[in-house]
Amino acid sequence: MSAFRSRVEEKKIALEKLIEIASEFDVSIDALLWRLVNMGRLKKSAVQDDLRPNSRLRVLDRISRGNRESGHESGLPERFLRLCYTAYLKERIGRSKLAEFLEISLVDLAKHLDKDAEKLTGAEAEIAVTGC
Repeated sequence: MSAFRSRVEEKKIALEKLIEIASEFDVSIDALLWRLVNMGRLKKSAVQDDLRPNSRLRVLDRISRGNRESGHESGLPERFLRLCYTAYLKERIGRSKLAEFLEISLVDLAKHLDKDAEKLTGAEAEIAVTGC
């Protein structure tokens, strides 16, 4: 709960923070969210929406965990990789800068980026928190 509470801001938590917590505790995003529902911290309806296939959370989770699952071993810290992808998804950096940070070519970057990533811009980025 302290990992969760420390990331809550104004009774909301960013989806990226939820993925970070799931990764930190080595659990799936599904397990984390349902545990938070059971503890009365998140609303069931919000979690059901965020866990639908191709939701912003699903796509972000796939992208942020993509390097480990695709076998791409850069030797870069997982948190750094997650922050790079998050910056790209928030349009703070472009593809060429992302490729530079990941130490891969633009051609290889295309293989690592999910085609659904384009759906992420402008989408809801937080979940409302109850009971905190």
